Amino acid sequence: MTSQRSILGCTLVAAAAASLLTAPAASAAPLTDPASVSVARPDDFDGDGYRDVVVAAPDAQVGQVRAAGQIAVHYGSASGAVTTRRQTFHQDSPGVPDQAEEGDRFGHALATGDLDRDGYTDLVVSTPLEDYQPQFENQGMLTVVWGGSQGLAGAATVLEGPIREGQNGTLLTAGDYDGDGDTDLALNHSHKDLRILSGPFGRDGSAAASNTFITGGFYQRVSHLATGDINGDGRDDLFSVRRLTDMPQRDTRGTVYWLGAPGGPSGPGTPVLANQETTSFGGDELALGDVDKDGYDDLVIARYDEYTGTEPPPPAALGGKVTWIPGSAQGPKGDLAQHINQDTPGVPGAAEADDAFGSGVAVGDIDGDGYADISAGVPSEELNGTAGTDHGAVVTLRGGPTGPTGTGAQSFNQNTAGVPGAAEAGDAFGRTTALIDTDGDGRSELFAGAPGENVNSGAVWSFDATPSGPTAQGSVSFGPAATGIHPDGAAFGSAFQD
Repeated sequence: MTSQRSILGCTLVAAAAASLLTAPAASAAPLTDPASVSVARPDDFDGDGYRDVVVAAPDAQVGQVRAAGQIAVHYGSASGAVTTRRQTFHQDSPGVPDQAEEGDRFGHALATGDLDRDGYTDLVVSTPLEDYQPQFENQGMLTVVWGGSQGLAGAATVLEGPIREGQNGTLLTAGDYDGDGDTDLALNHSHKDLRILSGPFGRDGSAAASNTFITGGFYQRVSHLATGDINGDGRDDLFSVRRLTDMPQRDTRGTVYWLGAPGGPSGPGTPVLANQETTSFGGDELALGDVDKDGYDDLVIARYDEYTGTEPPPPAALGGKVTWIPGSAQGPKGDLAQHINQDTPGVPGAAEADDAFGSGVAVGDIDGDGYADISAGVPSEELNGTAGTDHGAVVTLRGGPTGPTGTGAQSFNQNTAGVPGAAEAGDAFGRTTALIDTDGDGRSELFAGAPGENVNSGAVWSFDATPSGPTAQGSVSFGPAATGIHPDGAAFGSAFQD
């Protein structure tokens, strides 16, 4: 692909971001010579060696402005990320461009990476319903908050481009797709197109290059993005869920991918197929990680929507499932796919209609054995036998040399001994999950979001990681009020960073 070189229009506001920390003065220094830059650790905004956690509350009000959206940043430490420093950001925070407006949903999607090559991870926040050009509505925009030695602070920059179709940035992920060592951003440019913003980024928000490419025709819709190195070549690869919108009688969901290349991703993408057949693996959410520890990231596809088409249902479809597809030097090996749901031996619970097993799927090493494990939410799980109560649960699946297994699987909910709170109708516990090592012990803690908790105020639970996996002992929960976010209808826990 030959990228079209262009500088995106942008707005810079230099000031300190609002937080519970004392923010340093903003700096507009030029990009550092890359030869002198240390490599930023993933999700480490302050460079202290611990990964940090970002929680979105996209329906939170700011002042009297409803559904403007806020995010909370919890910094990692030797004791984890819950009891340490916190920050909050919204569009009325000093230095954040634009202003809080009703329904903008700041924080709808989150991504991280060292955009400016200064050795600190930066945070990218999507506001998909933002109106920044008077002649168009809901174009969406991205805000970057820069990392530094004191955490996220300094200037927040808006990345803008020529957008006519709405909700730009509803989908967002980051990676190095061209292998040049710089972080790139991938986002939706419309409901059917994707855009790559190639790094490095200047402090004015400009990308080194921008390319928009077509993923399909008018009746195709992109519904999820994820990043990983499926073929082990050192370049990140881009994955997307794609579906047709003009054939409601059929299940048209499919997963497509673009291998990283010197020019970055381009073209319509390659479908992930089983046995060279024409049917692609469909799903709702994607995650990548090395589940079998062979040096290649593997693809995990979560399919939690109930099958309603007229064709025969795919394997393990009842109540939702996760599908594991191993990576290889040739890319994803669809012929070796494995399907897991709550009827798989060893997996707690039972597959039931509308459970939404697989929601918020995430990949990380929960026990420190070197194999990536899988967390899958079950937000519509019923704990008292009453249909439609949506109490929710979260399940973890262990990785191993032959992929994920039900052996050693665990399940947690608000009625589990040691877990704070009590299961209530509409909590949707497990709607989102994250696996992040915030205390540096080599094991990823489990985070579970319940955006429906306390009448849609929302909350997040953190489970410590042990050599045996997550434990309910010592688990903690926190909601929007603990971070200074207005709780009414905030939907705190709706998203974690990509």
